[in-house]
Amino acid sequence: MKNFLFLICVILPIFFNNNLGVVIGIEQMMTVTIVPLVIYCVYILSTKGVKNNKVKKAVYFLFFISLFACLIKVIIGQTEFLRDLMYMGFLPCIIILAFENLTAQMRKILRFVLLAFFLILAVVIFLEWIMKVNFFYIENDFYGSTEDFEGWAFRSQGFFNHPIYTSMVVSLFMMMMLFSQLKLSLKMFLSGIVFFMLLCINTRTGIGLSFLLFLPSLYYNIRNVNASTKKWIAATGILLCGGIIYVVLTTELGGRLLGYGTDDGGNTQQRIASLDFRRFISDDLFLFGNSDYQVGLFQTIGWIENSYIAFLLKYGVIAGLPLLLSLLTVHIYQLKRFPLVGQICIFSSFYLFAATTTHLAAPNIWLYFIFLYYAFAPYRTNRDRLYRKYVQSLYLKKEKR
Repeated sequence: MKNFLFLICVILPIFFNNNLGVVIGIEQMMTVTIVPLVIYCVYILSTKGVKNNKVKKAVYFLFFISLFACLIKVIIGQTEFLRDLMYMGFLPCIIILAFENLTAQMRKILRFVLLAFFLILAVVIFLEWIMKVNFFYIENDFYGSTEDFEGWAFRSQGFFNHPIYTSMVVSLFMMMMLFSQLKLSLKMFLSGIVFFMLLCINTRTGIGLSFLLFLPSLYYNIRNVNASTKKWIAATGILLCGGIIYVVLTTELGGRLLGYGTDDGGNTQQRIASLDFRRFISDDLFLFGNSDYQVGLFQTIGWIENSYIAFLLKYGVIAGLPLLLSLLTVHIYQLKRFPLVGQICIFSSFYLFAATTTHLAAPNIWLYFIFLYYAFAPYRTNRDRLYRKYVQSLYLKKEKR
């Protein structure tokens, strides 16, 4: 019964995000769908307590920084930020502390839900590209439709209403999955699906960064396999790369890699222009932030295309910088469960991607990071620990002899 309740609690926030809620007429859907999971996490903490590890200390640091950020926002009268701070600070603290106590069966359930989610997302993305229709698109009246700027090539976007946001989530999924305990054949199969998803989403950063990070990830996974398996993977990789190159050259799929040539429609110039934001904002906005920061800047340097700048302008340097550093600290301690190459690849897929989009300033992506981490992070069972102690005891006995 507990596992079934956990299944329901994780399905709701993973599948039913805010964008999907707007499409079906429910504003801030995640506010509703996250509640059962939070209640379940409180129940886990009340029965199992808090594990004493370095992640716990980082989470406590995040909790107190979130309190500090809330206090700053209340003092200056920006109470509209309290909901985002709850999702970005307080709720992750509760979920992380509770998920540290997940059983092996619960991790399997979470992994199953996320695999199902991404396979469904893949189907939606493929169908969108085939039919040239974004099923869950919400047009922003202020900034206009993406079709006005990208009319030459269609871009799938799945459930997240923005191609870059979707590719960021998909790329993070691939990196977490590649350094998990899944079978190598399943990892390669899912990686192939991910790359075709990225071609349909059609973002240069998504395709290029994911490919660069995939290479060391692939090497790590095949370094110890036998020669016949390496030959099979090499042959499959060559055929897959050849197919992708042919598709990119002869169809619209992944067309942004070649369609603009050296010009990417002004996106790179816009991201460079965003770095000069300080000249166009007041000291109050720089120090304390504001939810409408994009409106003023849109008339001067255009849309901000950098999560770090967006984060600081939204929350202000006084509250935003400590909050960002505390979230970063939690991730650093969490990723220590992965091998070093995995830590670098996962960290890069999340934080390098953030330099090309503003979605790190919103809370949803941080929650997906938590779900993916606890679904795919390597973990040792009690049986593994006992076996390791047994082997160590045998070695010590042999040394004494």
